[in-house]
Amino acid sequence: MFARYLKAFRKDESGTLSIELLIAVPMLTWALISVIVYFDAFRAQYYSERANETIADMISREENAITPDFLDGVDGVLRNLTTIDSTPEFRITIVGYTLVDDAYRIIWSRGQDAAIDVDNVITPIVDVSSLPQLVDGEHVILFTTRVEYTASIDPGFGFFSGTGLGATVFDRTTVVAPRNVVLVCWDEDDGSPLVC
Repeated sequence: MFARYLKAFRKDESGTLSIELLIAVPMLTWALISVIVYFDAFRAQYYSERANETIADMISREENAITPDFLDGVDGVLRNLTTIDSTPEFRITIVGYTLVDDAYRIIWSRGQDAAIDVDNVITPIVDVSSLPQLVDGEHVILFTTRVEYTASIDPGFGFFSGTGLGATVFDRTTVVAPRNVVLVCWDEDDGSPLVC
């Protein structure tokens, strides 16, 4: 009698759909959430990089000296273009090459914080391999941004825990040449001479 019930149970196919649903729904939910989170992370990285390149191009076209008010404007533009981080960081560095010293030299470097102040410092200041080869007296602008990103939700759960995105930092440095002037200068806006 028991053997007959066992054979009937083995041949019975009712109820298998609900078991497949219990297995498939968590997997599909995890896949959907992961796609959304990773898409958002790539979108944030894209906006961070485009903001960096846009502001670097803006600085390269500047004909007047850069001032603290200009830095405040750059900070506002960067915040608007990268909405993922309320406090993105940036630095503008002017690097020149002198044939006499056969060295790259910082002309000036400023960020939104007055503590970032490096005038006339001899290299090594940046990875020279990342700079283009310059001729004597030529200058380039390095615009560096640092934008933090944290995923709004963690797609990991259960067996998949720990697979989510942690806090990620998008660092980007763009090197551009001044377009309309030989050298972009710094004006402290307090009557002191220009730093060029």
